[in-house]
Amino acid sequence: HLFDDQITSLIAIKDVDLGWRIGLHAPQEAFTGEIRSDRKRWMWIVLIVVLLSSIIAFVIADRIGRPVVAFALASGRIARGDVGPAQLLRAPYKELTGASEVLVKEIGKRRRFQAAYDRTFEVSSRGMARIDPQTGRLVHVNDRLCEQFGQAKDALLSLRLEDITAHDDRGQISVFFDAMKADRECSLDIRLQTQTDTL
Repeated sequence: HLFDDQITSLIAIKDVDLGWRIGLHAPQEAFTGEIRSDRKRWMWIVLIVVLLSSIIAFVIADRIGRPVVAFALASGRIARGDVGPAQLLRAPYKELTGASEVLVKEIGKRRRFQAAYDRTFEVSSRGMARIDPQTGRLVHVNDRLCEQFGQAKDALLSLRLEDITAHDDRGQISVFFDAMKADRECSLDIRLQTQTDTL
């Protein structure tokens, strides 16, 4: 029996010659106190081990992650052109060395392609313009387009595509911008209106 904080127990001895019973009465703490004390002690030990393990894991993760983050940030700066490949990435781990070399090669290819595209854009016999997909503003025009419109570059760069599109074709511009925003190819035949003529 268990009475609040006391335990009482009767134990019968199974011997025919002895008809004894043993009675036991003691505070509950005498039986379960050590178990409860050990449980509390082990709970604290487990909690301390978990906290220490977490702190060590965070320190190790930070130590491993910091160079990788620095590598990624440097990669982004090189890709944007903020720094040149001459200031080559120092790969923090040998596993990233190959990635660093590939990245620098790809950036070099992209820059060569961009330079070739820019030269082609500028010397094209056709009028060409780069257009901001959000605003429709002309952001870069070549000399041939300036000749066709009879305007200086600065004057054309202050215009939007809608401003130079023939009135009857302006409804197609939204299709063009939707395709640009979705990064899809789009080919439209629209007429552009110069100050004196329609192209």
